[in-house]
Amino acid sequence: ETPVAYLRAGVPVRRTVRVRVQSAYPDSARVLVKLLLPRGLSADSVERWRTLAPGRGAELTFLLRGTLPAGAHPVSAVAYHEGTASVVGYGTVAYDHITAQRLYGRAMLTLSAVAVARPPRVRVGYVRGTADGGLEALRQLDIPVEPLDPEALGAADLSRYTTIVLGPRAFEAHPALAAAAPRLLAWAARGGSLVLQYGAQDMGRFAAALPFPLQWSRPAARVTREEAPVTVLAPAHPLLTAPNRIGAADWDGWVQERATYMPSAIDPRYTALLAMGDPGEPAQRGALLVAPVGRGRFVYVTLALFRQLPAGVPGAARLLANLVAPAR
Repeated sequence: ETPVAYLRAGVPVRRTVRVRVQSAYPDSARVLVKLLLPRGLSADSVERWRTLAPGRGAELTFLLRGTLPAGAHPVSAVAYHEGTASVVGYGTVAYDHITAQRLYGRAMLTLSAVAVARPPRVRVGYVRGTADGGLEALRQLDIPVEPLDPEALGAADLSRYTTIVLGPRAFEAHPALAAAAPRLLAWAARGGSLVLQYGAQDMGRFAAALPFPLQWSRPAARVTREEAPVTVLAPAHPLLTAPNRIGAADWDGWVQERATYMPSAIDPRYTALLAMGDPGEPAQRGALLVAPVGRGRFVYVTLALFRQLPAGVPGAARLLANLVAPAR
């Protein structure tokens, strides 16, 4: 169902895994599907028999239980038919402007077990952005989270949430969100924590979503080296210390880039928590900004979490848990 998923290291887990098996035979095929599990996990049954109609498929569900130490743990699926084992799955890439293609790879799920503490007394409302795995990551980390409909934010009861997260490029994905921005900031002023992930360099069009001004150059600043050094500017800030103390190891193993579409002019009422830059370029301070808003706070995040979370990067999960912590 997904190539990577988080879980909390050292904590008993109960996780459903779905496997789809597809037949290409012209006749009925009886197939045995089996899971290969890491030490520490067991399934309600590691084997399932299915008879597949010609050219048809079936979805099989396994319930996993157990405890895993920190690290990456593979769960593989194997299908046996008439003594032959198949370990390869595929996904189809199909758009109107290209010929459909299949991408093949081992039928495997990697469980990224992370030593992560959950923030106490938290309830997150989440507006999905584009290419956004944040809501799923929070669920996998056992942090209470609910999806929010941007069309309904004008009348929704927001008082039940400690934190509201707007996913990457959410204002571009949901035109109705702009009208709700003043209400979200007013909610934050009453003690909530409003977390906005990056928008494109035309984020200035949505100035009403920001408590204080930010400006973007063209092209907007970004840090494309995933291993670029990170300097912590405010090491004692709660977003970097609670409930997880973010250290050097949390910046290891990042993929593709560090941050994107960072603002170049930052109002002094924001506190920049991090600095980073590509080799030979000036350090950028717009990766993680926080500002007080009444009794609450506003957090602007341009870190490329949308790439790290689907890849199971441990430090991204620990940082995400801090970002959704209540403001008080």
